[in-house]
Amino acid sequence: MQMAQPAWKTRRATLVLGWALIVWGMLGWVTPSLADNCGCGSGCVDMASCPAPYPVLETMGGHSLFWHDPCGGGYFDRDRNCVFHNSTPPLWYASAEFLPLRRDQSGSQPFQAIAIENVEVIRDSDGAVVDEIFTYDREAVLGTNDFNDNFEPGFRVTLGRALGDWYRIEGSYFGTHQWSDQAQVLYTPPIGGGVPGNMLSPLSNFGNPGGQPGLFTLTEDEWDPQPGLDFNTNANIRFRSRLDNAELNLRRRVRTALDPQVRAETSCLIGLRYMQIGEQFQYNDSNSSNSNSNNSNSDVTVKTGNNMFGIQIGALSQFLVVDRGWVDFEIKGVMFFNDASNRIQSTVPGVPSPLPAQGDRTTFMGDLSLMFNYQVAPAWTVQLGYNAMWLSGVALASENFMVDVNSLVSGPGALDASGRVVYHGPTIGMVLAH
Repeated sequence: MQMAQPAWKTRRATLVLGWALIVWGMLGWVTPSLADNCGCGSGCVDMASCPAPYPVLETMGGHSLFWHDPCGGGYFDRDRNCVFHNSTPPLWYASAEFLPLRRDQSGSQPFQAIAIENVEVIRDSDGAVVDEIFTYDREAVLGTNDFNDNFEPGFRVTLGRALGDWYRIEGSYFGTHQWSDQAQVLYTPPIGGGVPGNMLSPLSNFGNPGGQPGLFTLTEDEWDPQPGLDFNTNANIRFRSRLDNAELNLRRRVRTALDPQVRAETSCLIGLRYMQIGEQFQYNDSNSSNSNSNNSNSDVTVKTGNNMFGIQIGALSQFLVVDRGWVDFEIKGVMFFNDASNRIQSTVPGVPSPLPAQGDRTTFMGDLSLMFNYQVAPAWTVQLGYNAMWLSGVALASENFMVDVNSLVSGPGALDASGRVVYHGPTIGMVLAH
Protein backbone atom coordinates (compact mmCIF):
# COMPACT_ATOMS: atom_id res chain seq x y z
CA MET A 1 0.00 0.00 0.00
CA GLN A 2 1.36 3.41 -0.99
CA MET A 3 1.80 5.87 1.83
CA ALA A 4 0.12 9.29 1.44
CA GLN A 5 2.42 12.28 1.33
CA PRO A 6 2.23 14.63 4.34
CA ALA A 7 0.05 17.68 3.74
CA TRP A 8 2.90 20.13 4.12
CA LYS A 9 4.94 18.33 1.43
CA THR A 10 1.99 18.49 -0.95
CA ARG A 11 1.55 22.23 -0.28
CA ARG A 12 5.24 22.87 -0.80
CA ALA A 13 5.40 20.92 -4.07
CA THR A 14 2.31 22.73 -5.40
CA LEU A 15 3.71 26.13 -4.45
CA VAL A 16 7.13 25.46 -5.98
CA LEU A 17 5.53 24.28 -9.23
CA GLY A 18 3.25 27.32 -9.38
CA TRP A 19 6.07 29.80 -8.83
CA ALA A 20 8.27 27.96 -11.35
CA LEU A 21 5.59 28.51 -13.99
CA ILE A 22 5.38 32.21 -13.08
CA VAL A 23 9.17 32.61 -13.35
CA TRP A 24 9.20 30.82 -16.70
CA GLY A 25 6.43 33.07 -17.98
CA MET A 26 8.11 36.29 -16.88
CA LEU A 27 11.61 35.46 -18.06
CA GLY A 28 10.30 33.92 -21.27
CA TRP A 29 9.09 37.25 -22.61
CA VAL A 30 10.73 38.40 -25.79
CA THR A 31 12.90 41.30 -24.81
CA PRO A 32 11.79 44.36 -26.81
CA SER A 33 14.32 46.03 -29.04
CA LEU A 34 15.81 49.37 -28.19
CA ALA A 35 13.77 52.46 -28.86
CA ASP A 36 13.32 52.67 -32.60
CA ASN A 37 14.14 56.36 -32.73
CA CYS A 38 16.61 57.51 -30.13
CA GLY A 39 17.33 60.72 -31.98
CA CYS A 40 15.37 63.86 -32.46
CA GLY A 41 14.13 62.95 -35.91
CA SER A 42 13.70 65.28 -38.85
CA GLY A 43 11.74 68.02 -37.13
CA CYS A 44 14.35 69.75 -34.97
CA VAL A 45 17.70 70.76 -36.36
CA ASP A 46 18.24 73.62 -33.95
CA MET A 47 17.52 72.28 -30.45
CA ALA A 48 17.29 75.81 -29.03
CA SER A 49 14.20 76.45 -31.13
CA CYS A 50 12.30 73.42 -29.80
CA PRO A 51 9.66 74.23 -27.18
CA ALA A 52 10.39 72.81 -23.74
CA PRO A 53 7.77 70.36 -22.45
CA TYR A 54 6.77 69.93 -18.81
CA PRO A 55 7.88 68.02 -16.89
CA VAL A 56 11.27 66.64 -17.95
CA LEU A 57 13.26 63.88 -16.32
CA GLU A 58 16.67 65.47 -16.18
CA THR A 59 18.44 68.24 -18.07
CA MET A 60 21.64 68.71 -16.08
CA GLY A 61 23.05 65.20 -16.53
CA GLY A 62 23.32 62.33 -14.12
CA HIS A 63 21.76 58.97 -13.38
CA SER A 64 18.14 58.25 -12.49
CA LEU A 65 16.14 55.25 -11.28
CA PHE A 66 13.17 56.40 -13.33
CA TRP A 67 12.84 53.78 -16.09
CA HIS A 68 12.95 55.34 -19.55
CA ASP A 69 13.71 54.46 -23.18
CA PRO A 70 17.16 52.81 -23.14
CA CYS A 71 18.97 54.80 -25.79
CA GLY A 72 22.41 54.14 -24.38
CA GLY A 73 22.94 57.38 -22.49
CA GLY A 74 21.48 60.79 -23.18
CA TYR A 75 18.65 60.73 -25.65
CA PHE A 76 16.15 62.89 -27.47
CA ASP A 77 12.59 62.30 -26.33
CA ARG A 78 10.83 61.47 -29.58
CA ASP A 79 7.36 62.18 -28.15
CA ARG A 80 8.18 65.38 -26.28
CA ASN A 81 9.15 67.85 -28.97
CA CYS A 82 12.67 66.49 -29.26
CA VAL A 83 13.87 67.69 -25.87
CA PHE A 84 17.25 66.27 -24.96
CA HIS A 85 17.59 64.34 -21.68
CA ASN A 86 21.00 63.88 -20.11
CA SER A 87 19.92 61.51 -17.34
CA THR A 88 21.10 57.97 -18.07
CA PRO A 89 20.21 54.61 -16.53
CA PRO A 90 22.65 53.74 -13.72
CA LEU A 91 24.93 50.71 -13.65
CA TRP A 92 25.12 50.62 -9.84
CA TYR A 93 22.85 52.21 -7.26
CA ALA A 94 22.52 52.17 -3.49
CA SER A 95 20.10 53.71 -1.02
CA ALA A 96 19.94 54.20 2.74
CA GLU A 97 16.69 55.08 4.52
CA PHE A 98 15.50 55.91 7.99
CA LEU A 99 12.45 53.67 8.45
CA PRO A 100 10.50 53.96 11.73
CA LEU A 101 7.69 51.42 11.93
CA ARG A 102 4.60 51.00 14.05
CA ARG A 103 3.29 47.55 15.01
CA ASP A 104 -0.51 47.11 15.01
CA GLN A 105 -1.73 43.71 16.18
CA SER A 106 -5.22 42.69 15.11
CA GLY A 107 -7.77 42.45 17.91
CA SER A 108 -7.35 42.76 21.68
CA GLN A 109 -6.94 39.92 24.15
CA PRO A 110 -8.01 40.35 27.82
CA PHE A 111 -5.69 39.25 30.63
CA GLN A 112 -7.61 40.37 33.71
CA ALA A 113 -11.31 40.90 34.32
CA ILE A 114 -13.66 41.86 37.12
CA ALA A 115 -16.97 40.22 37.93
CA ILE A 116 -20.13 42.16 38.68
CA GLU A 117 -22.79 40.18 40.51
CA ASN A 118 -26.42 40.67 39.50
CA VAL A 119 -29.39 39.33 41.46
CA GLU A 120 -32.86 38.85 40.04
CA VAL A 121 -35.44 38.44 42.81
CA ILE A 122 -38.50 36.35 42.01
CA ARG A 123 -41.59 36.96 44.13
CA ASP A 124 -44.94 35.27 44.37
CA SER A 125 -48.29 37.01 43.99
CA ASP A 126 -48.16 38.07 47.64
CA GLY A 127 -44.76 39.71 47.20
CA ALA A 128 -42.86 37.11 49.12
CA VAL A 129 -39.39 36.16 47.85
CA VAL A 130 -39.47 32.65 46.40
CA ASP A 131 -36.13 32.56 44.57
CA GLU A 132 -33.03 34.52 43.64
CA ILE A 133 -31.20 34.13 40.32
CA PHE A 134 -27.54 35.15 40.32
CA THR A 135 -25.62 36.10 37.16
CA TYR A 136 -22.11 37.49 36.76
CA ASP A 137 -21.10 40.10 34.19
CA ARG A 138 -17.40 40.16 33.39
CA GLU A 139 -15.48 43.18 32.12
CA ALA A 140 -11.86 43.34 30.98
CA VAL A 141 -9.62 45.64 33.02
CA LEU A 142 -6.25 44.63 31.49
CA GLY A 143 -5.48 43.52 27.95
CA THR A 144 -3.17 43.87 24.98
CA ASN A 145 -5.01 47.05 23.96
CA ASP A 146 -3.32 48.70 26.97
CA PHE A 147 0.07 48.48 25.25
CA ASN A 148 1.30 51.66 23.56
CA ASP A 149 1.62 51.54 19.77
CA ASN A 150 4.77 53.59 19.24
CA PHE A 151 6.92 54.05 16.16
CA GLU A 152 10.25 52.28 16.66
CA PRO A 153 13.34 53.40 14.72
CA GLY A 154 14.97 51.23 12.09
CA PHE A 155 16.75 51.46 8.76
CA ARG A 156 16.67 50.00 5.26
CA VAL A 157 19.56 49.62 2.84
CA THR A 158 19.39 48.60 -0.82
CA LEU A 159 22.11 47.76 -3.35
CA GLY A 160 21.32 47.18 -7.04
CA ARG A 161 22.94 46.67 -10.42
CA ALA A 162 21.55 47.05 -13.95
CA LEU A 163 21.68 43.98 -16.17
CA GLY A 164 21.38 45.58 -19.56
CA ASP A 165 18.61 47.95 -20.57
CA TRP A 166 15.64 45.94 -19.31
CA TYR A 167 16.69 44.18 -16.09
CA ARG A 168 17.99 45.16 -12.68
CA ILE A 169 18.92 42.94 -9.74
CA GLU A 170 18.85 44.29 -6.21
CA GLY A 171 19.12 43.17 -2.61
CA SER A 172 17.76 44.96 0.43
CA TYR A 173 17.58 44.60 4.20
CA PHE A 174 15.58 46.36 6.87
CA GLY A 175 15.43 45.61 10.56
CA THR A 176 16.60 46.41 14.09
CA HIS A 177 12.96 47.23 14.89
CA GLN A 178 12.18 46.26 18.50
CA TRP A 179 8.91 46.97 20.27
CA SER A 180 8.35 46.56 24.01
CA ASP A 181 5.88 47.75 26.63
CA GLN A 182 4.16 46.73 29.84
CA ALA A 183 0.82 47.40 31.51
CA GLN A 184 -0.42 46.84 35.05
CA VAL A 185 -3.71 46.91 36.94
CA LEU A 186 -4.31 47.13 40.70
CA TYR A 187 -7.50 46.23 42.53
CA THR A 188 -8.86 48.82 44.93
CA PRO A 189 -11.38 47.43 47.46
CA PRO A 190 -14.67 49.30 47.86
CA ILE A 191 -14.84 52.00 50.52
CA GLY A 192 -16.13 50.53 53.77
CA GLY A 193 -14.86 47.02 53.19
CA GLY A 194 -15.02 44.29 50.59
CA VAL A 195 -13.10 41.27 49.45
CA PRO A 196 -9.31 41.74 49.28
CA GLY A 197 -9.24 41.09 45.51
CA ASN A 198 -11.93 40.65 42.89
CA MET A 199 -9.99 40.31 39.63
CA LEU A 200 -10.20 37.13 37.61
CA SER A 201 -7.26 35.36 35.94
CA PRO A 202 -7.09 34.18 32.33
CA LEU A 203 -5.74 30.90 33.72
CA SER A 204 -9.23 30.12 35.06
CA ASN A 205 -10.90 31.39 31.89
CA PHE A 206 -11.96 34.35 34.05
CA GLY A 207 -13.91 32.30 36.60
CA ASN A 208 -15.23 29.71 34.17
CA PRO A 209 -12.60 26.93 33.86
CA GLY A 210 -13.23 24.58 30.99
CA GLY A 211 -15.97 26.81 29.60
CA GLN A 212 -16.27 28.67 26.34
CA PRO A 213 -13.68 31.46 25.95
CA GLY A 214 -15.05 34.99 26.04
CA LEU A 215 -16.27 37.54 28.56
CA PHE A 216 -19.96 36.76 28.30
CA THR A 217 -22.36 36.71 31.28
CA LEU A 218 -22.14 33.60 33.47
CA THR A 219 -24.95 31.83 35.23
CA GLU A 220 -24.62 30.67 38.83
CA ASP A 221 -23.82 27.14 37.62
CA GLU A 222 -21.08 28.40 35.31
CA TRP A 223 -19.56 30.74 37.89
CA ASP A 224 -16.57 28.86 39.39
CA PRO A 225 -13.63 31.11 40.38
CA GLN A 226 -10.50 29.23 41.44
CA PRO A 227 -8.77 30.03 44.75
CA GLY A 228 -5.09 30.55 44.10
CA LEU A 229 -5.73 31.81 40.58
CA ASP A 230 -8.57 34.30 40.92
CA PHE A 231 -9.37 37.12 43.38
CA ASN A 232 -6.17 38.91 42.33
CA THR A 233 -4.95 42.13 43.85
CA ASN A 234 -2.70 43.09 40.93
CA ALA A 235 -1.61 41.81 37.53
CA ASN A 236 1.10 42.75 35.05
CA ILE A 237 1.70 41.99 31.36
CA ARG A 238 4.81 42.66 29.25
CA PHE A 239 5.79 42.03 25.65
CA ARG A 240 8.78 42.34 23.31
CA SER A 241 8.86 41.91 19.54
CA ARG A 242 11.61 42.09 16.89
CA LEU A 243 11.40 42.24 13.09
CA ASP A 244 14.08 41.56 10.45
CA ASN A 245 13.65 41.32 6.66
CA ALA A 246 15.92 40.56 3.66
CA GLU A 247 15.10 40.44 -0.06
CA LEU A 248 16.76 39.59 -3.37
CA ASN A 249 14.76 40.72 -6.42
CA LEU A 250 15.01 40.73 -10.20
CA ARG A 251 13.28 43.74 -11.77
CA ARG A 252 12.18 44.00 -15.39
CA ARG A 253 10.94 47.06 -17.22
CA VAL A 254 7.58 46.66 -18.96
CA ARG A 255 7.19 48.35 -22.33
CA THR A 256 4.26 50.73 -22.06
CA ALA A 257 2.40 52.74 -24.68
CA LEU A 258 3.95 56.16 -25.34
CA ASP A 259 1.71 59.12 -24.72
CA PRO A 260 2.89 62.72 -25.18
CA GLN A 261 0.72 63.78 -22.23
CA VAL A 262 1.74 61.05 -19.76
CA ARG A 263 5.23 60.41 -18.47
CA ALA A 264 4.89 57.07 -16.68
CA GLU A 265 6.84 53.82 -16.53
CA THR A 266 6.15 50.36 -15.14
CA SER A 267 8.37 47.51 -14.02
CA CYS A 268 7.69 44.15 -12.42
CA LEU A 269 9.75 42.01 -10.07
CA ILE A 270 10.15 38.50 -8.81
CA GLY A 271 12.41 37.54 -5.94
CA LEU A 272 13.19 35.73 -2.72
CA ARG A 273 12.25 37.11 0.68
CA TYR A 274 13.17 36.14 4.24
CA MET A 275 11.44 37.58 7.30
CA GLN A 276 11.93 36.79 10.96
CA ILE A 277 9.56 37.79 13.78
CA GLY A 278 10.44 36.84 17.34
CA GLU A 279 8.25 37.73 20.32
CA GLN A 280 8.03 37.27 24.08
CA PHE A 281 4.97 37.80 26.30
CA GLN A 282 4.90 37.57 30.11
CA TYR A 283 1.95 37.49 32.52
CA ASN A 284 2.14 37.52 36.33
CA ASP A 285 -0.27 38.28 39.15
CA SER A 286 -0.70 38.23 42.93
CA ASN A 287 -3.86 37.25 44.75
CA SER A 288 -5.43 37.47 48.18
CA SER A 289 -4.35 33.96 49.14
CA ASN A 290 -0.77 35.23 49.54
CA SER A 291 0.31 36.58 52.89
CA ASN A 292 2.48 39.05 51.02
CA SER A 293 0.65 40.49 48.00
CA ASN A 294 3.96 41.54 46.46
CA ASN A 295 4.84 37.91 45.82
CA SER A 296 3.95 36.63 42.38
CA ASN A 297 1.39 33.86 42.54
CA SER A 298 1.30 32.99 38.81
CA ASP A 299 3.96 33.72 36.22
CA VAL A 300 3.72 32.56 32.60
CA THR A 301 6.17 33.44 29.81
CA VAL A 302 5.46 32.72 26.15
CA LYS A 303 8.13 32.91 23.42
CA THR A 304 7.26 32.55 19.73
CA GLY A 305 9.36 32.49 16.59
CA ASN A 306 8.49 32.89 12.91
CA ASN A 307 11.22 32.06 10.39
CA MET A 308 9.62 32.78 7.02
CA PHE A 309 11.02 32.19 3.55
CA GLY A 310 9.13 32.60 0.30
CA ILE A 311 8.92 33.90 -3.25
CA GLN A 312 7.41 37.29 -3.96
CA ILE A 313 6.12 39.08 -7.03
CA GLY A 314 5.37 42.76 -7.45
CA ALA A 315 4.98 45.76 -9.70
CA LEU A 316 6.30 49.32 -9.64
CA SER A 317 4.60 52.26 -11.35
CA GLN A 318 6.42 55.59 -11.74
CA PHE A 319 4.88 58.95 -12.63
CA LEU A 320 6.95 62.00 -13.57
CA VAL A 321 5.12 64.89 -11.87
CA VAL A 322 7.64 67.77 -11.81
CA ASP A 323 11.03 68.44 -13.36
CA ARG A 324 13.43 65.84 -11.91
CA GLY A 325 10.69 64.60 -9.55
CA TRP A 326 8.54 61.48 -9.76
CA VAL A 327 6.28 59.29 -7.65
CA ASP A 328 6.88 55.55 -7.12
CA PHE A 329 3.96 53.29 -6.21
CA GLU A 330 4.96 49.69 -5.52
CA ILE A 331 2.96 46.63 -4.48
CA LYS A 332 4.32 43.19 -3.54
CA GLY A 333 2.72 39.92 -2.57
CA VAL A 334 4.50 37.09 -0.73
CA MET A 335 3.59 33.54 0.24
CA PHE A 336 5.91 32.31 3.00
CA PHE A 337 6.85 28.91 4.32
CA ASN A 338 6.75 29.70 8.04
CA ASP A 339 8.74 27.57 10.48
CA ALA A 340 6.70 28.70 13.50
CA SER A 341 7.27 27.73 17.12
CA ASN A 342 6.31 28.57 20.66
CA ARG A 343 7.65 27.80 24.13
CA ILE A 344 5.72 28.34 27.36
CA GLN A 345 7.35 28.54 30.77
CA SER A 346 4.95 28.43 33.73
CA THR A 347 5.31 28.82 37.49
CA VAL A 348 1.62 28.29 38.24
CA PRO A 349 1.55 26.26 41.51
CA GLY A 350 1.13 22.56 40.82
CA VAL A 351 0.87 22.98 37.04
CA PRO A 352 3.69 21.83 34.71
CA SER A 353 4.75 23.72 31.61
CA PRO A 354 3.77 22.21 28.24
CA LEU A 355 6.42 20.97 25.86
CA PRO A 356 7.51 23.36 23.07
CA ALA A 357 5.39 23.32 19.91
CA GLN A 358 6.66 23.72 16.36
CA GLY A 359 5.18 23.33 12.90
CA ASP A 360 5.17 24.44 9.27
CA ARG A 361 2.59 27.07 8.44
CA THR A 362 1.72 29.18 5.39
CA THR A 363 1.92 32.95 5.89
CA PHE A 364 0.71 35.61 3.46
CA MET A 365 1.96 39.18 3.23
CA GLY A 366 1.05 42.28 1.25
CA ASP A 367 3.57 45.11 0.97
CA LEU A 368 2.72 48.64 -0.26
CA SER A 369 5.02 51.61 -0.76
CA LEU A 370 4.33 55.18 -1.93
CA MET A 371 7.44 57.28 -2.49
CA PHE A 372 8.28 60.73 -3.88
CA ASN A 373 11.72 61.04 -5.49
CA TYR A 374 13.56 64.25 -6.35
CA GLN A 375 16.93 64.31 -8.08
CA VAL A 376 18.89 67.01 -6.27
CA ALA A 377 22.22 66.36 -8.02
CA PRO A 378 23.44 64.25 -10.95
CA ALA A 379 24.19 61.26 -8.70
CA TRP A 380 21.85 61.90 -5.76
CA THR A 381 18.10 61.51 -5.32
CA VAL A 382 16.07 62.23 -2.16
CA GLN A 383 13.22 59.86 -1.24
CA LEU A 384 10.26 60.53 1.05
CA GLY A 385 7.30 58.21 1.47
CA TYR A 386 5.26 55.70 3.46
CA ASN A 387 5.37 51.89 3.77
CA ALA A 388 2.83 49.34 5.02
CA MET A 389 3.02 45.55 5.36
CA TRP A 390 0.13 43.23 6.23
CA LEU A 391 0.90 39.72 7.53
CA SER A 392 -1.62 36.95 8.08
CA GLY A 393 -0.80 33.57 9.60
CA VAL A 394 1.95 34.33 12.13
CA ALA A 395 2.53 33.07 15.68
CA LEU A 396 2.17 36.04 18.05
CA ALA A 397 3.25 35.56 21.65
CA SER A 398 0.14 36.98 23.35
CA GLU A 399 -2.14 34.80 21.21
CA ASN A 400 -0.20 31.66 22.20
CA PHE A 401 -0.88 32.29 25.90
CA MET A 402 -2.87 29.39 27.36
CA VAL A 403 -6.10 31.01 28.54
CA ASP A 404 -7.12 28.03 30.66
CA VAL A 405 -4.99 26.33 33.31
CA ASN A 406 -6.38 23.01 32.11
CA SER A 407 -4.37 23.56 28.90
CA LEU A 408 -1.08 23.74 30.79
CA VAL A 409 -0.18 20.06 30.73
CA SER A 410 3.06 18.16 30.31
CA GLY A 411 2.13 16.94 26.80
CA PRO A 412 2.90 18.75 23.53
CA GLY A 413 1.79 22.36 23.48
CA ALA A 414 -0.61 23.86 20.97
CA LEU A 415 0.70 26.25 18.32
CA ASP A 416 -1.51 29.15 17.25
CA ALA A 417 -0.19 30.65 13.99
CA SER A 418 -3.37 32.49 12.97
CA GLY A 419 -2.25 35.94 14.10
CA ARG A 420 -2.49 39.07 11.97
CA VAL A 421 -0.26 42.11 12.31
CA VAL A 422 0.46 45.30 10.34
CA TYR A 423 3.76 47.17 10.24
CA HIS A 424 3.68 50.67 8.79
CA GLY A 425 5.54 53.94 8.92
CA PRO A 426 7.18 56.83 7.04
CA THR A 427 10.59 56.69 5.37
CA ILE A 428 13.17 59.23 4.28
CA GLY A 429 16.44 58.47 2.55
CA MET A 430 18.98 59.11 -0.19
CA VAL A 431 19.84 57.22 -3.37
CA LEU A 432 23.31 57.21 -4.95
CA ALA A 433 23.24 56.14 -8.61
CA HIS A 434 26.24 55.76 -10.90
